[in-house]
Amino acid sequence: MDATKRLQSVDLHGFLQSLSADTLDRLYSHPAACIAVFRELPALDKHYVMRVLFSEQVVPEKMVQSWSTASQKSAHEQAVVHLQRLRIWFSEDLAGGHKGLSMSAVFRQGLRTALCGG
Repeated sequence: MDATKRLQSVDLHGFLQSLSADTLDRLYSHPAACIAVFRELPALDKHYVMRVLFSEQVVPEKMVQSWSTASQKSAHEQAVVHLQRLRIWFSEDLAGGHKGLSMSAVFRQGLRTALCGG
């Protein structure tokens, strides 16, 4: 290792965002990792995760937007982007050209197992 390189200090979410999709999927396959990531999420992110945790369907983006008021639009958008960067949520195309959001199946199963046993 080059002596001029320095270890960059990042928070947990910054570190997770730097990992590849395959690495995150392997990590999220462990329920303890899912609950640890969930516990470190901001409150609004946690709220959104819990709203869709037991739903297997893609949630229309318009519905997700209805979960917050117009005055909280910035916080809402930040939460959605944050969950997507952590590969907890994915954007998907729905019929009619609409967009939807779905939770990672690996993360969903891991968090369900951590919360409910299994």
